[in-house]
Amino acid sequence: MRVQQQQEQGQEWQHIQNMRVQQQQEQGQEWQHIQNMRIQQGQEQGQEWQHQQFIRVQQQQRQEQEWQHQHFIRVQQQQRQEQEWQHQHSIGVQLQQRQEQEQQHLQGWSLNHLEYICYIKYTTIQDAI
Repeated sequence: MRVQQQQEQGQEWQHIQNMRVQQQQEQGQEWQHIQNMRIQQGQEQGQEWQHQQFIRVQQQQRQEQEWQHQHFIRVQQQQRQEQEWQHQHSIGVQLQQRQEQEQQHLQGWSLNHLEYICYIKYTTIQDAI
């Protein structure tokens, strides 16, 4: 009886040990699964971070291109304004020259007209004398 009882107790102990080993193996597998999930999550976060960095770089490049475009437009506008100013200045100079020519012409005509009047008066006075 004692031998049989000891054998049964031994078998029970062995069964408990097997259960403990199995439980530890399952916990080990669960731990390994959790570690694998953490690694995968870390990789996904790394990929997401790289994607965000890529998007930031693209946005920065677009902003730089937009700035260059705006700067190019400003330079063009400034050149046009300078050309317009030169054109207006040229027109102003031409008008001033025309006005001076017109004034010279009028002064010349007035002088001629005065000379003519003086000549007529002089000859009239000479004729009268």
